[in-house]
Amino acid sequence: MQSAEAKALDISLEPSASKSKYGIGKFADGVLMARRLVEVGVPFVEVQLGGWDTHQDNFSRVKSLSGQVDAALSALITDLKDRGLLDSTLIVWMGEFGRTPNMNTRGANLRTANVAAVMVTANLPPFGTNGSRIDVTVSSLGDATSLSGGTLVM
Repeated sequence: MQSAEAKALDISLEPSASKSKYGIGKFADGVLMARRLVEVGVPFVEVQLGGWDTHQDNFSRVKSLSGQVDAALSALITDLKDRGLLDSTLIVWMGEFGRTPNMNTRGANLRTANVAAVMVTANLPPFGTNGSRIDVTVSSLGDATSLSGGTLVM
């Protein structure tokens, strides 16, 4: 007999209408699998989407990558909310560095020391201002992974 966690890895068991909301590709499948793992109580799940280090052809590559993220994260948030799991789950989407608006001759922009992060949950106490620069350290977040016994999805 398979464990619930092992069954959660089998996204072929997911209805096609549900799968299509997440998009097509490895990242979409990974985010769908993350939702299934959260449903069976796995406390920490990480899904990665590489290719953001756009040293050339920045605009078309970021558009493609952003489309993958948009579809999958929108579906994840909606599904967790519909299943009553969003209030016990923290979704963190972030990159390792930011970019300036200045482009080089290959269509790539230059790195900055900034980091972009988006956090979504129904149960995280406010710790900063939405839409502006805030300086946050891990210690200022407190025990963000506990979420009253919830789940952290990265």
